[in-house]
Parts: sequence; C-alpha cells; structure tokens
Amino acid sequence: MDKPIIKEFKDAWEMGFSSEDWFYCKKRPIVIQAIKMDKDFTVITLEGEYKGKAGDYLLKGVKGEVYPCRKDIFEETYTREKNG
Repeated sequence: MDKPIIKEFKDAWEMGFSSEDWFYCKKRPIVIQAIKMDKDFTVITLEGEYKGKAGDYLLKGVKGEVYPCRKDIFEETYTREKNG
C-alpha cells in the first residue's frame, strides 16, 4: 500500500478523518536562542540543507539543533525574552 502524500492541510481531511479525529494543541512555552542574520546564509539541519536570507533568524533549539526561520514567521511566532 502506498503511503499518502500530504501537500496541504486539506489533503489530510480528504483521507477520511472525521471532525472528531482533529484536536487543538499548543506548543510549550520553551525559551530558545536566536540571532538575526545580517547576510544570506546556509545551515545544515536535521532535515538537510536550508538557505536563509539577510534579515532571517538562525534559531538554536532545546537539543542544540540549528535551523533558519523567515523574518515574518519569527516576528509573528516568537517574543524576546531576557538573556540568561
């Protein structure tokens, strides 16, 4: 049997799940480190190589993993905390 391919959220709905199967969840409020990059960059992540642009952010996760985050997504998702 082929594995389903999901490209958009609606594709999961079309797999036959009922509305009772879906639930709401919230990410834990975990503090991570970030730096706003001043030039284009490339980062090797757990999922492969990704490119970031000047103005994007480089994030360091709770397990030391690094990954890029677009400026608009970062500014909608994260708030600055006090260092340390």
